[in-house]
Order: sequence, then structure tokens, then C-alpha cells
Amino acid sequence: MTGWTFASVALVAVSLFVLLPPTGSTASQVVGAAGAGRNVSDQSAAQSGPIRSTVTVTPAYPLKMSPNHRYFVDQNSVPVLVIGDAPMSIVGNLGVTERIWYFSDRQAKGSMRHGSIYCVRLIQPVQVTGERLTVAAWRHFPPALARQTMICPHRTTLILPLYDAAINLAASYGITVFLNPIETGSWLTTLRNNGSTKAFNYGIYVGNRYKTFPNIVWLHGNDFLNYTVPSDNALVGQVIAGIASVDSNHLQTIELDPTVPGHSDNYSNLDTALSSYFGADLTYTYAPTYNVTLNAYNSSPTTPVFLGEGNYEFENLMGYASGPTNAYLLRETAYWTLTSGGAGYLYGSSYTWKSAWSSDLAVFLDTPGASQINHINT
Repeated sequence: MTGWTFASVALVAVSLFVLLPPTGSTASQVVGAAGAGRNVSDQSAAQSGPIRSTVTVTPAYPLKMSPNHRYFVDQNSVPVLVIGDAPMSIVGNLGVTERIWYFSDRQAKGSMRHGSIYCVRLIQPVQVTGERLTVAAWRHFPPALARQTMICPHRTTLILPLYDAAINLAASYGITVFLNPIETGSWLTTLRNNGSTKAFNYGIYVGNRYKTFPNIVWLHGNDFLNYTVPSDNALVGQVIAGIASVDSNHLQTIELDPTVPGHSDNYSNLDTALSSYFGADLTYTYAPTYNVTLNAYNSSPTTPVFLGEGNYEFENLMGYASGPTNAYLLRETAYWTLTSGGAGYLYGSSYTWKSAWSSDLAVFLDTPGASQINHINT
């Protein structure tokens, strides 16, 4: 794989604002001890302390499709292999210093360099990940703007400034954010209540807000089972269309649920009503990954294929494995994907996607499954 730039994926949302350095520059991050405040009310915490690492940012954002639409490249047309992580509950469950420590850990190992973050969510997915945002965090989004976008249910609000900071922090580590504007695991009912026009206008709003953030890819859905229901799929499509109407800078894709009857392997292009918008084909399966990768690779339209989700380390959700997913199974998952036409692979762990973060982050950050990802990059 000589000649590839490597992308890493990690999900984080940070309340410490870090300015985006220019491409090719060096950014120093300050990090406190792990185990500091464990909620997002500590907005100004730990802004001084020991420097853990100096990060050289090399990707020329944003990612785009190669000329043959088979892999990702940066703005200098350098091939990029997307490799990364899926810690989906960082926003609500870790404090500022812990989030920075997480990024530093992933970048310092070299296993997730130059990369991408899986699914940083603009909308708080309480039902999905068990995150616990504080009252102080909710106040960071003006209620008037929440009413203006007409997307938030009663007593719930967006916290976009926290995600703004997260995206910029990710960029300072050379990491691209797979950004979910309204994930369907928790917020499909909200889309239904607001209707088509408001869904489209919401897409315009977030598209305008983030079109100048260089290091994002739009990721819709999230275990989106109801793409087979035309009315629900159309609502998600209106958000996608709204974004596309104002943001031509960033790729879009969608994550469909792999438990749809008849589709134990699922990939974005199976959503044929929306596939014309996609610049990446996200695969999702708990079964051996070569099958879904090959099916996606041969589907239409042609876009780069990457494994967005599969068996997470320490889990066995669908019972395909004989026991909890271990490092061996994760190696199979990665290599089956990348040798079947895949342009990327996202790792996941039971301990970092939901609310089960340990007070000792190192125990669950440097697991065998996470550490071995570095071998894919060599």
C-alpha cells in the first residue's frame, strides 16, 4: 500500500475550541491527566498543562472521490485510506482533558493518523449512546435559533458550538469528521413531526454552517432501518438535499441497518431513492465483510466503499462469532474489507461507543483491537 496517506477515524466532540491550523502546519495540544471532569460543563477546564504531543497536519481537506470513484483522495489528489475509530459517546461522557487525551492517544500511536472521525453527531443521541450532557452544555445553543430551525423537540436543544469545537480540534490532529446532522436512531420521530419542508430547511441550515469546515464527510442515518419506508426515507432525503443545495464541498453517505429482512449485509447504495447524492458507500454487517464489500463495490453508482460498522471489540451482538469479538476477528474484518475493494475500515469498541467509559481511559483505549490497526498502515 505504498503511496497511500492514511486516514483515521475517531468520534469526539470537544468543548475546548482549537483554531484550525493551515494544512501542513504543526499544532501543539495541551493535555491534562486522564480522569478529569466527566461532563461537558467544564468548558474552560485544563487549558494549560503538559504538552503530550506535537501534531503535524498533512491532509489537504476535504476528502473527495478519485477520478475512477474507487477510493478517496485529498485536494492534492493524494490517495487516502480511511482508517479509524467509532467512540460515539465522547460528547456527553468525557471531560475536556479526557477528550484531548483520547485524540492524542490515537494520533501518537500512529495507528489513526491523517484521518477521520466516525459519526460526530450534531444532535444529542440520548437513546442510542446513553450520553449525559449537562444543563450547562444545553445552554450553549440559543433557544431562538432552535425555534428557527424547528427541528428540536420540547426541552431539548442543539449544542452546535460544542461540535464546532470538536471539528476544529479534530482538524488540528489531521482527522476528518464523519458528521451526522440528525441521526435516525433517536430523531426520526422529530423529522416526522417537522415534515418535509422543515427537514429541507434544516439541511440548508447545517449545510451553510459547516460548508467551510474543511475536514468533514456528511454521514446520515445510523442503523437506519426505515429506509424501506418511503415516507421516512424521503424525510432523510430532504435533509440530504438541503445540504447538497448549499454545500458542494463535502461528500455525503448514509448508514443503513443490517437487520433489514433479506439484507444481513447492508450498504448505502441499497437506498436507491437517495444513492445519487452519495459520494461514499458505507457498508454495515456483522457477518464476514468480504461479501458486503464485494456487493457494494459492484453496485451503482460507483463510489468508494468503506466499512462503516461491523462487530465491535468485546461484543457479539448478532451471534455470528462464537464469543465476544477479539483481535483475530477484527483482523479478519479489516483485511477482508481491504482486499475486497474497500477504501477504508472503521474499528469500534464496546467501551467507547456507549456510556461505559472507564475512569482509566488507557485500559480501554489501548486494547488489542485498537492497537493492531497500526499494522494496516504499514
